[in-house]
Amino acid sequence: MRDADPITCAQYAKDHNLISLPGWKWADKVRTMDSSRMLRMARRILKGSWGEIKHKFGVQVPRTVREAYKLDRRNGNSLWKEATEKEINQLLKFNTFKVLERNDSVLSDYTRVPLIIVYDVKHDGHRKCRQVAGGHVTEAATEDVYSSVVTPEGV
Repeated sequence: MRDADPITCAQYAKDHNLISLPGWKWADKVRTMDSSRMLRMARRILKGSWGEIKHKFGVQVPRTVREAYKLDRRNGNSLWKEATEKEINQLLKFNTFKVLERNDSVLSDYTRVPLIIVYDVKHDGHRKCRQVAGGHVTEAATEDVYSSVVTPEGV
C-alpha cells in the first residue's frame, strides 16, 4: 500500500498518530514535502512508474545494470549482459566519451556528465541497452539544434 499510494498512507498515519511508531517515520517526510515534490510523486504514481515492474512483450525490463544481471541469473541466460557489453564496447570503440577514473579531475573546458543506462525489449524479443548522457547538467544550447538518433554503425 505504501508503494502504491504513499501520500494517502502518510496522511492516514498522521490522522491516526502512527508517525512516532517504528516503521512509520517515512510518513512524516512524505507528509511534509513541498507541494511541487508531492505533485511529481503523484504524477509518477498515476503513470504507473512507482514501484511497478515493467514488462514488454512478456519480458521483464530491468531499470539498472544490477537488476539486468540479476534477471540473467534468474533466467539462466546472459541476454541483458550481452546487450550491456555490446553498448559499452561500441561507445569505447568509437571514443564517444572520455572515461575518467574515480579520482581524476575534470579539465576546465569539460563538464562531468552522468551516464544513464536504459534497457528495452524489441518486438522480436531482442534485448537492447543504451547508455545515454544526462544532458540536464549542461547548459542549454542557445541556437536551434537538431539531432537525429543514429547508431555508430549507421554513420
